[in-house]
Amino acid sequence: MNKNLIGINTNFGQVVTGYSNHIIERTFGVRHDASRNDLLRKGVGTDHIKSLLLNGTCTQDKNGVVKYQDNKAYVLVNGQGNMITVIPHTKKIKKKK
Repeated sequence: MNKNLIGINTNFGQVVTGYSNHIIERTFGVRHDASRNDLLRKGVGTDHIKSLLLNGTCTQDKNGVVKYQDNKAYVLVNGQGNMITVIPHTKKIKKKK
């Protein structure tokens, strides 16, 4: 993640300076998410995150957090340039038993 994403100048004019621990989990996804009734959570790869930062549609909230999105996912970057989370736009899939 460091090589591919840190230092990128986004299409909104932000420089990505770092990332939260939370985004790492979201990048890889999880097979068991007890907080979501045991649903699978699909990850979003670093190449897709890079594409979002360079080409995604941007909106900024009142707290300075910028949302970069396309039709498959979105990533949030705070005002300091730290990536907070990444979320795929997918249907929820029940874990197979």
